[in-house]
Amino acid sequence: MTWKRGPLTKVLWYLPIIPRLKRFYANVNDAKSLTWHANGRKCDGLLRHAADSPQWKKINFLYPKFGSDPRNLRLGLATDGMNPYSNLSSKHSS
Repeated sequence: MTWKRGPLTKVLWYLPIIPRLKRFYANVNDAKSLTWHANGRKCDGLLRHAADSPQWKKINFLYPKFGSDPRNLRLGLATDGMNPYSNLSSKHSS
């Protein structure tokens, strides 16, 4: 059996998040945007932002010390277009 040499099929990129977050907070305009959920948000009972969600409120309730500091960030993971079982004909996107 002969092996074809070509581009790698699986590549893992590691991008450290801490230096990027430090750069965000070093810039005054970005730092203001990162605390917007605590300082500039409209609190009218409508779901307009992730900070209005029950999950966000539950985190604040379970970890009050973490939730009280507006500089603490919550990170979300989006996996649009992920194909976990290599079934390219699937009708959904995870």
